[in-house]
Amino acid sequence: MAKPEKALRQMPLVQEPTVTVDALNQRILIRNFRTDMWPALKRRMHKEMQAQPFQKVVLLSREQEVRFLMQQGFVLEATVDQYWQDGPVYYMSRFLTSERREAAHWVKEDSLLEDVLRTEGHSLPPLSVPFQVRQATARDIPQLAALYRKVFASYPSPLTEPAYLKKSLVVNPFSVIEVNGEIVSAAAAEIDAEYRNAEMTNCATDDAYRGRGLMRHLLRHLEDRLIERNIVNAFSIARARSFGMNAALHQEGYRYGGRLVNNCHICGNFEDMNVWGKVLKKTKGAWS
Repeated sequence: MAKPEKALRQMPLVQEPTVTVDALNQRILIRNFRTDMWPALKRRMHKEMQAQPFQKVVLLSREQEVRFLMQQGFVLEATVDQYWQDGPVYYMSRFLTSERREAAHWVKEDSLLEDVLRTEGHSLPPLSVPFQVRQATARDIPQLAALYRKVFASYPSPLTEPAYLKKSLVVNPFSVIEVNGEIVSAAAAEIDAEYRNAEMTNCATDDAYRGRGLMRHLLRHLEDRLIERNIVNAFSIARARSFGMNAALHQEGYRYGGRLVNNCHICGNFEDMNVWGKVLKKTKGAWS
């Protein structure tokens, strides 16, 4: 797997949108877009694609840019409420190959989503002994890497590399559930302090422990940490073919916002991803 520094290269344009060249997922991500920057961004994308072929451009925009981007060949794939604090984010995508645009499992994913939305957000019983939820530490890195290696044949970021996990643990809260000292489920929240939002990500549960509501406990544990840090909005991007993860998000009050076609390379292939968002409560202790 590619090294983190080679897979993702952050290239900030001074006081302007940020371009992330993501070789691992063969895409370019543009954040905080403004229409007056389109000529410069278009030249930048052309230059990057000359150096290395990419299949998709994903642009995170505000409402006022949506019509302009559609005129440039972008399509609206998903939204998340209150992403920017002053309004929702719009995931605008432009596909550079026919293969990347084709959603081979779209109808099945629609059917799965319908089943998910029919599930009820019932109360969640406390974890029973010997299950224990806690915040992860650097000592957990070997077990975390082993869990991610076991669950995912591939992942959009290099989670199986200890150096990457160590760096991520410094800035982002990780929560784990362990049984007799063995980590069987984990999740993280990648915080954007500037916009007071966080992506609930790196979610994994050992196959032997699925169906027990463990991910819901992890989401709640992470949300409490986020509220302590004054984070307003949480969102997650879940595999569209994963009933359990989508159901956990829906049952915990996350709102479905759309689907990203062939968004990233996970479990051995490019997969469609469902986008979910939630405005967090203003007070701690939402463990009802």
